[in-house]
Amino acid sequence: MDEQNSELNDIAQAWSKRIGARATWFVGAGAIQQLHEMLGDKGIYIESLGGVPITVTDIKAAAQEKDPDACLVCDNTLATSFGCPAAQLGATLTIEPLDAVVSWPGCGFFAVSMGRALPEIVKSYLAFLDREAALPKRVVTDLSAGIDRFDERRQACWDNTQALAAYLVCHPKVREVRYPGIKTDPSFQVAATTLQHGFGPCVDFVMEPPAVHSIHRILASPSNSWSPLGIGFRIDTVHGDKTWFRLTCGHGKIDALIEVLELLN
Repeated sequence: MDEQNSELNDIAQAWSKRIGARATWFVGAGAIQQLHEMLGDKGIYIESLGGVPITVTDIKAAAQEKDPDACLVCDNTLATSFGCPAAQLGATLTIEPLDAVVSWPGCGFFAVSMGRALPEIVKSYLAFLDREAALPKRVVTDLSAGIDRFDERRQACWDNTQALAAYLVCHPKVREVRYPGIKTDPSFQVAATTLQHGFGPCVDFVMEPPAVHSIHRILASPSNSWSPLGIGFRIDTVHGDKTWFRLTCGHGKIDALIEVLELLN
């Protein structure tokens, strides 16, 4: 085994240990598409943390309720391997983009981890992974460098979000806040047994109508720009029966963000 493959193997073993998996492969986007095609109607897809407003999936319950021949595929994008041991909770396969580790949004590479119970339909896909798993040298280098401080950076993101959610709950222009770390949140009980190290990097909220019209202008100004997966934050808008705003925190100080939100008073 050459040095690069040995390094990648060590990272894969550590990744598996974090989420309670039997093994982990690092693959390109084509392998994810292949998974959908091979599973067909036997695939059950969930997000550990996702939806609008933000919510936590009860992975244990989903694993218990599924057909024994079905494959429970957990998207661990937001929670990441740092925050959710999806395979340990019963996911058949856990898929996670490497974006947050390599600090490269849309990098196009993923970690695919295998759970403990394996339906027959999954075995041919695992053989496919054994043949196809590979990463370019640049990605291996970035992954190796990024994994060393990944936990530290993710913990900072989650701590920032906890503080931000507490602030938004008290904001006079905020009507509603959804964040799994708030005890009154519908996801709190599930989150407490599903997530680890905190409650995720995202907080969703609904604002009073006058503030809705100004929040994008204020947060989108050059002085309030954000760095993807880095020290800043990101805001998204989702329109449904309500206009939900989502703030995704980075690992830097959030003082400037709080100052910006103060302007909405």
